[in-house]
Amino acid sequence: MNNKTEVVALFLAKKTGLTFTESQLSALALFLEGRFAAQGLNGPEQYLAQLEQPEEFRSVIDCVTVAETYFYRYPAQFEAFIANLLPATLALTGAKRPVRVWCAGCCTGEEPYTIALLAAEAGYLDRLQITATDINEAYLEAAAAGKYSPRSVEKLPAALLAKYFRREGDAFLLSEEICRQVSFRYLNLADASYPSFLNGTAGVDLIFCRNVLIYFDKARVKEIMLRFSSCLADGGLLALGHSEMLPRDWPFTVSTLGEAFFYRPAQAPASDASPPPGPVAAALKPVPRVRPETAPAAGGGAAETLILKAENLADSGAEAGAAALCAEIIRQNPAAVRAHYLLGLLELSRPEKALEHFRRVVYLDGANLQARLHLAQCQEKLGREGVAEREYRNLQRLAAARPPGEVLDAVEGITCGLLALIAGNALKKYSGSSDDKRKPK
Repeated sequence: MNNKTEVVALFLAKKTGLTFTESQLSALALFLEGRFAAQGLNGPEQYLAQLEQPEEFRSVIDCVTVAETYFYRYPAQFEAFIANLLPATLALTGAKRPVRVWCAGCCTGEEPYTIALLAAEAGYLDRLQITATDINEAYLEAAAAGKYSPRSVEKLPAALLAKYFRREGDAFLLSEEICRQVSFRYLNLADASYPSFLNGTAGVDLIFCRNVLIYFDKARVKEIMLRFSSCLADGGLLALGHSEMLPRDWPFTVSTLGEAFFYRPAQAPASDASPPPGPVAAALKPVPRVRPETAPAAGGGAAETLILKAENLADSGAEAGAAALCAEIIRQNPAAVRAHYLLGLLELSRPEKALEHFRRVVYLDGANLQARLHLAQCQEKLGREGVAEREYRNLQRLAAARPPGEVLDAVEGITCGLLALIAGNALKKYSGSSDDKRKPK
């Protein structure tokens, strides 16, 4: 391994927590040779400066990450979830909230989409909230497109393939009904951006993180696992790959259902006020919430403290308390954008109520593209397709006008490019020529 490859690999390992195989290092070396020659770079330090640019970081991550996934991979865990865990969780939560699933390291989307289509078959699709995250933005964009090769779908039962996919040349196009049920977001598992209600990683009932931890060293895996335990709701479970086993002295126990196994925290996760001792403690501190706002008025410090408290309440599962605090913040300051936005998220199960808050956010901050996405989705849920189409077109236009790699929010993990793609895919429903193509038969 030459010097520039070693320096860049060490930088990436520190930033992402990933470890690299010989084949990945060879791919990285080849990638860097081309980059250095094209850009006339002399040493690795010059390139490290370029990696601060989102587009360059995206390119190198695309080079070193591995896309090995397909639909219906290790079906025992999926089947145990749909047949046993999902009904049991619904019995506990009732109509108060959806069952929350997070696919961490989702690659190109086959795993979360498998969950969605099996839930659709069982009649539970509208009771699920599925969040899927990855560090590779190219994978996320491919996932949002919902277009797959024959190899990706070859393990699916023939009936499901026929019902939920349409053949398009050599590819298979997933139905819009399934695509719209999964929220894809950028997330680096080495960052302190989770748990967070804002990106769908707080109060989670089941985390799928299969064949992901094998790419991290043991110390980083332990940090991630402890953070996962803070993301889980009471009784929540974690699904790992079939060959991924945690050390016995880690604070997790194993539960089995038939041929499937799941992990659960052996004890309640530590609070932010008293993080676990040792080097893991720093990793478990809440991520600083930094968002563009209008200049704070007098007393802005107190307002900032209140909204942070509301966000932390939501992160810890105290959603009623978070909603009440947001309502109080809005009573004091009707133009409190972040309070309206959080209250909209908290009201998503009641789209008419959520709509009021997202409209207010867009009125106060027209550049808030995340609120525009939720606005369109709420209109769609309420059956107002003409209004939803108009909102999606506005979102697509505004997102496409900004750099595709621009991250709109460090916690939520949404880029302009991904939003433009999501809006474009949603608009296919209204295009006439493809209206029936993405619906299940």
